Amino acid sequence: MHMILTHGGLLRQVGGSPLVHLGAYLAAIIHDYEHRGVNNSFLVATGDDLAMTYNDASPMENHHVSAAMRLLHQPRMNFLSGLSAPQKVCECGVVQGHASYRTRCGHSRASAKPA
Repeated sequence: MHMILTHGGLLRQVGGSPLVHLGAYLAAIIHDYEHRGVNNSFLVATGDDLAMTYNDASPMENHHVSAAMRLLHQPRMNFLSGLSAPQKVCECGVVQGHASYRTRCGHSRASAKPA
């Protein structure tokens, strides 16, 4: 992830604020958190609890983010506690891959620097 961000030009595309950097690294860290070693199709086909919990819509991806956010809500694990409320919204948007994070964080594709 570090190489993609720094040498692949991704930071120039999304903006180089420290908060965006943190969000990108955090997203990379949690993208497979608690992965079960099977794909979404298998979970859906076997009626797994995760598939039912997330209505068959990307159960593993939804679980990765949900489980990581639950972990971060534990006081001893919440290294983001020093962020302001708007910064936390931005951080969570980056981690969850929401396109709307750019609006909440003051970023837009139009304002991104060209590669």
